[in-house]
Amino acid sequence: MEQKEKTGFIYVLTNESFHKANWIKIGYAEDVDKRVKDLSGTSVPLPYKVYCTYEIPRINGAKDPDKLVHNLIQLLNPRLRISSNREFFEIDPWDAYDMLSAIAQMHGRSDKLKFYGVNEPDKPELIDEEYSVESLFPPKTEIAQLYNKISKAIISLDNAIKAKPLQRYVAFKKGEGKHCNIVCLWPKSGWIEVVLSVKLGSIKDESGLVYDISNRQWPSAQYAFRFNEDTDIEIVKNIVKQICALKKK
Repeated sequence: MEQKEKTGFIYVLTNESFHKANWIKIGYAEDVDKRVKDLSGTSVPLPYKVYCTYEIPRINGAKDPDKLVHNLIQLLNPRLRISSNREFFEIDPWDAYDMLSAIAQMHGRSDKLKFYGVNEPDKPELIDEEYSVESLFPPKTEIAQLYNKISKAIISLDNAIKAKPLQRYVAFKKGEGKHCNIVCLWPKSGWIEVVLSVKLGSIKDESGLVYDISNRQWPSAQYAFRFNEDTDIEIVKNIVKQICALKKK
């Protein structure tokens, strides 16, 4: 009798009791439901939630596949791992999903990647707290210099645009309410992810700067681009102008 290939799952878990909203757990299990149940019965006050899973065959002679993913993350940025002997990382879950998606595409196994989570970047804050630009982009740092450069460019286009710091990003808005966002600036390691509050196909970008983030399932924000010291500020202005024009319609 032919033996069935043994498979397992790399999983990404979130937990509302984590110290920071962008902390996640990346691990490997042959039975994810059982693993989540076991983990949720330990020291965390709230249960874990499965954000996504990637099913893969067992690799003979190799350590657990999740360890290979851990090593990859550490090679890219060692500071993202919260503890050297634990499976916790300071990464937005959709960024972990994008990484697994790229791996799945390279191996022709995109059908084995499954999304369970709900992305809520604009979820109302549970605590009535004032957030600051300085907490996200600390003064006298390179990331603060990037923020100052792009924020000045954005505000120069329309004096009605205002910056509103939130827990994990700074939103640039015209008016009040979630749907008044123009762009949102998310601090990363040495760069800023600029999330555009537009749907697919609604803006033009011949430079190739903009990329598709529709897999994050944010209905009103489906494009983004990386901003660093080499990014052409005139291209940035052109993109923001297009969004401002759409918001007037």
